[in-house]
Amino acid sequence: MVRTCVLAIFMLLALLSCATTTSSPTAYPIFRLEDAKPAVAVVRVSPGKYLPELEECTKPDVWCLHSPFWFNARLIEPVYGTLPRSRLKVSTLSHYGMDAYKRTRAPWLVSLAIHEPDVIMPLYASAGLETRKDGSLFLLVHHPHDPWWLPCSVAQSREIIAKSDFPQSPFIENDAYAVRKYPELYVVSRDGAFPKFGIDTTRLRELLAGLRPSADTMRCKDDSDKSP
Repeated sequence: MVRTCVLAIFMLLALLSCATTTSSPTAYPIFRLEDAKPAVAVVRVSPGKYLPELEECTKPDVWCLHSPFWFNARLIEPVYGTLPRSRLKVSTLSHYGMDAYKRTRAPWLVSLAIHEPDVIMPLYASAGLETRKDGSLFLLVHHPHDPWWLPCSVAQSREIIAKSDFPQSPFIENDAYAVRKYPELYVVSRDGAFPKFGIDTTRLRELLAGLRPSADTMRCKDDSDKSP
């Protein structure tokens, strides 16, 4: 009887483990976005491991600017779509590697494409979030087209924010590139610059629920191609 109970507990723990995590990717997943399910979520990230170069990047005289790797994402709260697990190993590409994933403790907003068992984050489809005094999470606007990796109409949900409502958020140097190039998006003081606008993730959740974008229509793309 005792042995049976121990075995049952072991099997339950194994099932719970499968529900929260999965095996590490060994290669960058290749699939069509049209075949994937979309999701947007607030997560905490940590570094994973680099993956082998994409096949086309191994050819002679070919130089690729983006390296493939996977990172860990632990769900804080869903914003749109359904995640298969609360802990994910997400594959992505980046020119900058995994340095940002080592330093951050703040929550991130990420857009994901899910094609079980694989999960990818499209190129640079993420942003750090800042916490307002009341606990609300905000994506701060640093660029006229932020966030270009979500539907274009998301920009309409921007609201005016004040630095005093984000006491833990750092100032930006007044001579930073974005401040000089887009002064209309910042309030500048002797302490530094701070964005004028932000997007509340609660409002974003409501907006995406109404828009219902698919994985291949998530990005804001028009004739001018707004991505950086």
